[in-house]
Amino acid sequence: MNAGRAPEEYWDTSITQTTPEAIRVRGYDLGELISGRSFADTVHLLLLGELPSPARRRLVEAIMVASVDHGLRAPSVGAVRIAASCGLPVNHAMASAVNILGDVHGGAGQQLLEDLDALLARIDAGEFDQEDAARSYVADNKRRRRRIPGFGHPYHRRRDPRRDPVMDLAADAVRSGDVAGRHVGLVEAIERELGTVPMNVDGAAAAVCGELGMTPAMARGMFVVARSAGLLAHAIEESGQPTVLKSVLPPWIDPPYSGSGPRTLPADAAP
Repeated sequence: MNAGRAPEEYWDTSITQTTPEAIRVRGYDLGELISGRSFADTVHLLLLGELPSPARRRLVEAIMVASVDHGLRAPSVGAVRIAASCGLPVNHAMASAVNILGDVHGGAGQQLLEDLDALLARIDAGEFDQEDAARSYVADNKRRRRRIPGFGHPYHRRRDPRRDPVMDLAADAVRSGDVAGRHVGLVEAIERELGTVPMNVDGAAAAVCGELGMTPAMARGMFVVARSAGLLAHAIEESGQPTVLKSVLPPWIDPPYSGSGPRTLPADAAP
């Protein structure tokens, strides 16, 4: 039935071309990329179709380094270490952790970038300026009792130590003209409007991804790619530990229980 149809009618990609003689990523020879470009350059090329300027490369590197690991407090790290303690191969342990990166843990960058893009579209339509947009956004979320993604942190309550280095590099890229600064300006306006609730690393990363022209889904994916390096390190470390089959609580701590006390099975319940 499908005889004679061209292969591109089934699969079609503009990302990578592979032949027996060469591999080209977005038209660039992979061998030349290996010897002449960084991983951040190649990620930018894969996602956005072009090699970045030095300033844009630094932004990609910044958000990936900032997201690489957050220690044992991160649920994904707990997941990868529990999985590794059960003797799973490293890829299975990493997949167990990656699969819990959802809206609550790992999705704030995507959620905020969706909001920023929507606000910028309304600014472009003339509904309000940047400051009014931030004011309206904060008020609307307070009214809905919705936590604004990318702001506040349960552990870094006063200041997320990853925020300033990322935003400083973003400011440098704005000054150099490598990015427009609209996402950065809006996210900083929201931070000013919130007052005592500081921006966290997800907020900074969302603004940078927006400046680079990434979609919200790419923002989440960038977090997953970066965090995977940390998950690999934890999986390898845990697989070498003497204690195996670790659970959420160590064995010397009895888990809290709030259910019913001991009960007797009714006599008429026998099969």
